[in-house]
Amino acid sequence: MLNLKANNKQLDIKYNYRLYKNIVGDDEDKQLDNFDSFLGGLITDQVDAILKFGVAASNKKLSMEEVADQLDGQDAFDDVHSLTDEILNGLCNAGFLTSKVREWKKRVNTMIEQMQKVLDEESKDDSQKLTKKEKEDRQESLKELQETINQAKEQMKKSEARLNLK
Repeated sequence: MLNLKANNKQLDIKYNYRLYKNIVGDDEDKQLDNFDSFLGGLITDQVDAILKFGVAASNKKLSMEEVADQLDGQDAFDDVHSLTDEILNGLCNAGFLTSKVREWKKRVNTMIEQMQKVLDEESKDDSQKLTKKEKEDRQESLKELQETINQAKEQMKKSEARLNLK
């Protein structure tokens, strides 16, 4: 369980717009990438995402070091997956943040679909003007793109299982 104290008071973690703003920062050009990175970090059980969440949840009253020290003192890092699940569950059941998670999911699925369209189009175009070496290189590139698409789809399946959106 995520237990944090600031100024000797137990923090009441609220999953709301303020938390979102603390996560994504003030630079509007970076907010989308910051949220995508944060959410991806939680889904893949990255400790830094937990620390960033702790700082954001404390309304920046705690530093990453202070969050790390508190969680370490509770042996919370012994089960990182449970911590990230707790945070993800909070995000997926909190109105505004739930909609942001859904937007993320839609963006990722759209990227996968776009990669698939590129692959399909490129696979059709078997230009006769290419040398044997160029054709081999092209085939290798298409194979790599297909592997990337497959990995993205697999990661998305795992993500959807963890997100448990209502």
